[in-house]
Amino acid sequence: MPSWLERPRAGLLRAAPIVCALFLVAQIAIALPDVLGDLAGERSSVAALGKLLDTTPDLASAIVIPEPDVYVEALPYYAKNEIFLPRERTFLRTKVNFTTANDQRLSLAALMAYADDLSQRRPVVIVVAHRLDAAGPFVIPWGYGKQLDYDAASLARFREHTTLVASLRASSGSENFEVYRWR
Repeated sequence: MPSWLERPRAGLLRAAPIVCALFLVAQIAIALPDVLGDLAGERSSVAALGKLLDTTPDLASAIVIPEPDVYVEALPYYAKNEIFLPRERTFLRTKVNFTTANDQRLSLAALMAYADDLSQRRPVVIVVAHRLDAAGPFVIPWGYGKQLDYDAASLARFREHTTLVASLRASSGSENFEVYRWR
């Protein structure tokens, strides 16, 4: 090693334990809200959703349409309902796919069209984690570059054709839901 690199190398070796310690302290600070959330209560309302579906007779056989779809991947552990993934245009088999087959954009109008179609077979339950408001925002972005689009007219139609069954908002995480019965 060239002699001119010895001094910086020695300084880096002396600083390494301090840098590592600071890095670990930063990681603890970043993780603390999640750890406290896990200790304080539920991180997801999926178990409550499963209980609701299982204990409500007319919902026990309903097809579930979730938005966002990834929020209900664990639902098969809690309920026997079929889950239709509108972004993939198929029923959940084992997990949500993160491929180009999974649409980046979904409109509330398209979600309602799927509900109309599926309701010909069995009752439909729409599970929404987003706050839908007539004043907007009308484009709701969420993880993985996905978004839900709607407008005041589609929201009005959604409210006309649904009945709010439950608001499951006890989770300290993002998996809180409004559960609607499609009619």
